[in-house]
Amino acid sequence: MPRSKIAGLAMLVLLSFIAECLADNLLSPPKATEVFHLRSECAKLGEKILDASFIGPALYKSQISHYNPQTNRFYVELTVQNADTTKPLLYLSRYLYDGQTGEMLAVAQIKEGEKWGIVYDQSYQTRTLANGGWDDANRYVIAMMADERKQ
Repeated sequence: MPRSKIAGLAMLVLLSFIAECLADNLLSPPKATEVFHLRSECAKLGEKILDASFIGPALYKSQISHYNPQTNRFYVELTVQNADTTKPLLYLSRYLYDGQTGEMLAVAQIKEGEKWGIVYDQSYQTRTLANGGWDDANRYVIAMMADERKQ
């Protein structure tokens, strides 16, 4: 058999092996210990996003991180609101970040009663522009942060 055919056959076998390995990794969900580790890493990266955000003294910020083992992605929700809880809520912002890339995926904001929002995730299909996009963006944030263990 000519060398070029042997090399071609060897390349085909190698590519088949690589494709099989990739399929196994993509289709099999992470093990419990891997999920635990990934959730811990997600929390650490969420803290970095929280620490990197600057707000004024009249505001309060918090973050929640969520790892989704089905999609192997994790999200960080940064919430900013007025610090004085004895007064009416004048400002509330919910920012959703891709925890691995730091990319902002969505924002939903209420400022002095005015609502607006936007989903930056290119794979998302906008459903409604009600309340300046707030309803849609808020729904997206809730969906991405939903804990699959509680459903």
